[in-house]
Amino acid sequence: MPLLLAALVACTGGSDPLLPPSGEPIRQESPRPSLELGKTDVLLVMVDTLRADRLGAWGNPHKLSPNIDALATAGVRFSSFYVNSSWTRPSMAGLLTGLHPRTTGIHEEQFDILVEELTPLAERFTAAGYLSLGLTANPNLNDWFGFAQGFAEYGDSGVVWRWMNSEGKKYKPNETELDTADFTTNRALALLDRNRKALASQPFYLQVVYIDPHFPYAPPPQHKKAAQAAGSATPLYDGELRYTDEQVGRLMDGLEERGLLHNTLVILVSDHGEGLNSHPDTPLSDRHGATLYDSVLHVPLILKHPLLPAGAVVQELGAGVDLVPTVFDLLGSQLADLPGLSLVPAIRNEPHQPRNHVISETDWRSNLKRSLRTPGSRYVRNLDSTAWRKGIFEGTRLKPREKELLAFLPDEEFYLLEPHESERPLLNNVLADHREEADAAGAILEAFDSDTPTPPPQRRSPEDVLTRADGTTVSALPGRDGGGEQPDEETIERLRALGYIEQ
Repeated sequence: MPLLLAALVACTGGSDPLLPPSGEPIRQESPRPSLELGKTDVLLVMVDTLRADRLGAWGNPHKLSPNIDALATAGVRFSSFYVNSSWTRPSMAGLLTGLHPRTTGIHEEQFDILVEELTPLAERFTAAGYLSLGLTANPNLNDWFGFAQGFAEYGDSGVVWRWMNSEGKKYKPNETELDTADFTTNRALALLDRNRKALASQPFYLQVVYIDPHFPYAPPPQHKKAAQAAGSATPLYDGELRYTDEQVGRLMDGLEERGLLHNTLVILVSDHGEGLNSHPDTPLSDRHGATLYDSVLHVPLILKHPLLPAGAVVQELGAGVDLVPTVFDLLGSQLADLPGLSLVPAIRNEPHQPRNHVISETDWRSNLKRSLRTPGSRYVRNLDSTAWRKGIFEGTRLKPREKELLAFLPDEEFYLLEPHESERPLLNNVLADHREEADAAGAILEAFDSDTPTPPPQRRSPEDVLTRADGTTVSALPGRDGGGEQPDEETIERLRALGYIEQ
């Protein structure tokens, strides 16, 4: 913790990030509750790597999430909410801007940023007169990647991954030293206390990103023991969940003590889940980013406010791109320039056309996949495996497990999913028996590829290339010839699918 604290003090200009509260509420009298832009406070809690089915409110019997479950009981729970990517930065970018990950231009982990031309939630709220405050425990959302735009004050992760640009911050000295959940809660409450004067009369937007339960799993011993006692098969992950749930409860209590919760729209969501042991046959499926299954795409979404129905459950499909239009619709403001749908009619049981599918994608490292989820099925198109079999892959070299995954997965997968069933290519891929349905899903994905804006990649390394079977490479960077040869048609298709060249 001293290292984290020192790093954070350095990045905040020497101020103490853990100022104790004064003991007096920031607001002595709470206003009458209202759902109105400019009057309603907004708290967005983003819990990295949180699977929906690990929460008691989603039916998990281990009951390791009492605070989040209580939030769901007091608010609106979306039981079938799926994000549009299976790794952090593109999914977070989509949740915060209301755009599909490809439209945000974020494909690659080490290079892509949230560009200034995009408008994240903080920028929208600031324009509406809010004091926008934020912090992240995940360095993938640090200012260097563009995620501080729109905030009056934003706190980076105190520790960064080794491959990141450090800009004076400490590199991660070992895999377990990340910003812990209690440290993140302390920072969030200190952020409010430092802005007491402004908050006394100004609505706030507070965005808090917890990195637990992200790998490496290192829960406090008591929380690991609690998960073991509950019968968890993954006590390290579930111990992290129990720990983070405790801190979410402490964050809510902290706002209550400061008089800041009476008229606050509370939103809790995750950027993606975790594969864990749901796909034991599939290489690289134990974590996230490499696959597009329910384990990594089905996440919790909870909305709570005194004027929303307590204990309501929305069962119809929701997508990550729906979050921004839903929030602003709740606050009485329509956003017509986004691809998502407002879920407010579903909350209020008003007549509406429900969403019938969710499209997700991943371009993480050597992977390139598209997926379409309906209420009862999932179709996956493994463009990377198809290219691999044709002798093309992204990058200059692949790790053994990456090769194993590309070779293992078929070109297409189709699943009819029952509750609590996982996608397992060797066991329940029913593509052959449902060719017509799979073709219809594939046509939707092809139309999505053609019609969805995809800006070219930015800030890329010269090593970002496609490698062909004969060992020659084609650079993905505009203006480079990749060894002097023109790419063949299959390579051009791969570049087009990745967004490097226009459709």
